[in-house]
Amino acid sequence: MNYLTHLRTQLPDVPLHALALWIIDTQDRLIATIQPEPDDHVLAELADHFLDAQFVGVLTDLDGEAQQHRTVLVYRTSSMQDDVTVIRDDAEFKAAIHQLNGLLPFTMLGTGLSAQADEYWRQCRKKVGHDLLFVPSAGTMVQDDTGRVLLQRRTDDHTWSILGGCVEIGETPMDAAIRETYEESGLRVKLDRLLSIATGDDGWINYPNGDSLRFWGFLFLATVVSGDIHVSNDESAELRWFTPAELEALAPLNVYARFNRMNAALTDIAITDICMPELKWA
Repeated sequence: MNYLTHLRTQLPDVPLHALALWIIDTQDRLIATIQPEPDDHVLAELADHFLDAQFVGVLTDLDGEAQQHRTVLVYRTSSMQDDVTVIRDDAEFKAAIHQLNGLLPFTMLGTGLSAQADEYWRQCRKKVGHDLLFVPSAGTMVQDDTGRVLLQRRTDDHTWSILGGCVEIGETPMDAAIRETYEESGLRVKLDRLLSIATGDDGWINYPNGDSLRFWGFLFLATVVSGDIHVSNDESAELRWFTPAELEALAPLNVYARFNRMNAALTDIAITDICMPELKWA
């Protein structure tokens, strides 16, 4: 029994988060889908089938009929197999694909799922206990005019971390990054660009209370628009600005910050998944 099937037996009446890879051809037709399991190396699996795949962007696919909120990494291939079957070639799909461009290549597809707040995750935990949840997350690397980065010291494990958290049902990773940053710091931010998508081994988290999570995480470069910095929820014990040199010496550094390669992200890096850095931005 795969992860989603098992989770559906525990949560029969609620929407589920799912990660998917969609492969499109040079005519922007959907020709293949991959549904990773929590222990898969996501892009290694992609490379097994499509060596020339290039990252296009991220779709938030809301499937009301299946009660699934899919975070879809879209890749384009120019290698066509003779027996390829076109899965989707409709106008709605192509319109969504055409919106995936620029420094923030995100869009939404589908309807039927309404936005849900933090209570969603509490209800999931009540039913699954400490079992694994495979969830999307979004965070921000907030920089000031001098290049310093804002971090929070967490209350659960006392490590320093980027600002961020889980993507809620019905919202995009961009929405989640902005919301989580405000909830944790009191700052309204503008997202400047996508820095990284992390689905590697460091996404595994075992919390002090026993909860088990694996994240696929989106990290954005952000700048402050308004607000006064202050600790605004019970997840943060302290907020502080750090220079790049101070980041190098910082310990303990939370796994969220590690798997997003904070120091590397301070430079103009390509958008890649950390499992397969040779897959370049299209």
